[in-house]
Amino acid sequence: MGQKTVVCMTMVPLAAILAALPLPSSPPVAGAGLSCKPPPSWRNALADRQRLVETTLAKLQRPSPAQRHTIMLRPAPDGDDSPIVEAALRAARDVRSKTGQPTTLWFEPGRYRFSRPIALNNADSGVPGAPLVFAGAPGGAIVLTGGKPLQPQTLPAQLAELIPDASRPFVASYSVPRQAAPSIPFPRRFAGAGLTSSPSLFLFQGHRPLWRSLWPKDNYAVQVERQPQSGPAVSPTIVPVGAPQRLIDEPALQAGGYWTFDWAYEENSVGLDAGRAADSESPVFLMPQLATRYAQSPQMRYRFLGGFSFLDAPGGMAYFGGAAAVYPWPGSDPVEAAVLDRLVTISKAHDIRFDGIAFEGARHDLVTLAGARDITFSNSYFGLAAGSGVKISRSDAVVIARSVISDLGEAGVAMVADAQGGAGNVVIADNIITRTGALTRSYQPAVLLNGHDNTVMGNAISDLPHAAIIFAGLRNVMQGNEISAVDLETADAGAIYAFHNLTTAYNVISQNFFHDIKLKAGLEYAGHASDLRNIYLDSWTSFTDVSNNLSATDSIPFWINGGFANRVTDNVWYLNGSASGAVHDISFQRKRALGSFVFDTPQTQTMAACRDLAARFGSDFLRDGKARGNVIRKNFNIDGRTATIPADLARFQRIADEREFQSGVSGQRRLAELLEGARRLGAPIGSSLAAADRAAALAGLRYRGLAN
Repeated sequence: MGQKTVVCMTMVPLAAILAALPLPSSPPVAGAGLSCKPPPSWRNALADRQRLVETTLAKLQRPSPAQRHTIMLRPAPDGDDSPIVEAALRAARDVRSKTGQPTTLWFEPGRYRFSRPIALNNADSGVPGAPLVFAGAPGGAIVLTGGKPLQPQTLPAQLAELIPDASRPFVASYSVPRQAAPSIPFPRRFAGAGLTSSPSLFLFQGHRPLWRSLWPKDNYAVQVERQPQSGPAVSPTIVPVGAPQRLIDEPALQAGGYWTFDWAYEENSVGLDAGRAADSESPVFLMPQLATRYAQSPQMRYRFLGGFSFLDAPGGMAYFGGAAAVYPWPGSDPVEAAVLDRLVTISKAHDIRFDGIAFEGARHDLVTLAGARDITFSNSYFGLAAGSGVKISRSDAVVIARSVISDLGEAGVAMVADAQGGAGNVVIADNIITRTGALTRSYQPAVLLNGHDNTVMGNAISDLPHAAIIFAGLRNVMQGNEISAVDLETADAGAIYAFHNLTTAYNVISQNFFHDIKLKAGLEYAGHASDLRNIYLDSWTSFTDVSNNLSATDSIPFWINGGFANRVTDNVWYLNGSASGAVHDISFQRKRALGSFVFDTPQTQTMAACRDLAARFGSDFLRDGKARGNVIRKNFNIDGRTATIPADLARFQRIADEREFQSGVSGQRRLAELLEGARRLGAPIGSSLAAADRAAALAGLRYRGLAN
């Protein structure tokens, strides 16, 4: 076994800090009293956070203390459980007002349907140590749903004629009620400009989603455009060679794809260009002007959605004018439509716990928290919604643990930031998170992390078209997660990804296990950029610690795109002859649009509101945007090369004791073999990483079967 130790160390003192540099002149935003100071050390921060999470999880393993007041609930015979639960909540409020004591709402197994969201506010709050509890009895699933079974109807003849002949005996048709139908068939979506607030039509059957029917049925079509359009006014034309002949008669056709970069998925309705179609052997369709301002890719990757003529396999659906055609999944479960935009809303409430509850069926988000604190979800399930599983804003001390999160259109958990700041002290631990950002193909990760002092630890995250974690903010910890089969449709991105915010600082990415991260089989990149990274610190992300991670993928382990004072140390990278990462110079962007956005535009936590953070940036870095002070040290680069850093940039970094090894082993290796091989080489594998096979460790979660 060969060994090569590479040492290349250049120490350049950073220039004096900041006072003379211009900072954003806008006043501090609401919530600007948040401390922007670093922890005493990243190692102390990691150890403290790990102890906190372990204590939190240990408490959740113990049964809730017996409460004197328990209200028993069973599914309503008429199929509407809103009045029953609302009456139980009124009774719980009455108990609290008279006795000061909390109540447990005890749900017997069954499916509880709601015609109105469950709305919780301060009047529903428990007290510290004795929360209001929503508890699911053992013995079966307790499903709270915003779904309503659809009523059969005869499909209009002009739609029925579009369905393939071989499928017609299997396709059922339904009437979609007004409260389930969107104002337009499917709202426009764009990855880089936020998400539409318009709810989607969302249908499901049992615990499985019904997808808009597709062409091509698998993956995407790739079209070489002879004359690609330059940005920003790009309106691609689509020539779908080999598409069904009935395509030109589709009444509500959408197209979605990667028209520019492979992270910029965009979707909209399309129309037939009759004039150009006359000059072509195939029909020609027009995509409306893209939201992205980039030039069109010479190889657009796209697909059509929602065509009646695509209904050729179970799980597909198409919709027009209040009528839905469904090729159902096998089984007798009814086809349902989500009739609620949101299933549970928690506003300014505190000390509430949900245990053993499954949440399903929403046209937007399943559970939203705003201005809440001390809210806990355990042994739960979040799935089958067009939006996110849990959306958290301006809330503190939220715990989501030992739960299953799957089959969502947007993020699994989204901590969103607004003018009043992001979430704080949120713990997302020991969950299975899979197939998020998939149903409506938004550029959303398993976890969207915006805020401060939050923890994402010990989760099994897999099977995503886009990233596992996208983060911003202060002192967040991402530790001990198993991340696999993510970014399946994405390039120029990362499994853990940060960008566009100088006040993203003092974050820790440690002891995670990355494997099987590569483009989904049968796909092609659309062009422009095809690199995929495990940890991508983009657009001058700074002060991030990357340590003790294990990577065994075809993707690049790490990438620093212009950042300052990041640390990449003591990691184990199994490579395929490639370099382990790069520090990239984007200083040419400092005075362009991207640099103006990052350096000069006030953000949620502005540099003006974070003077103690701003004072730690080197004045040279803030002036020219050139990556400086990044530490790359003691990483084990196995079967590959050390990071690529141009000579003119390397002198501004601190690189020391990088190690290259040849393992002499080829082919795929199991986790135990990877760990043992790394240990034999002397790599610093931590105890948390030794248990990085989280998917196996969490296989026994209560609602694991709902995500199969």
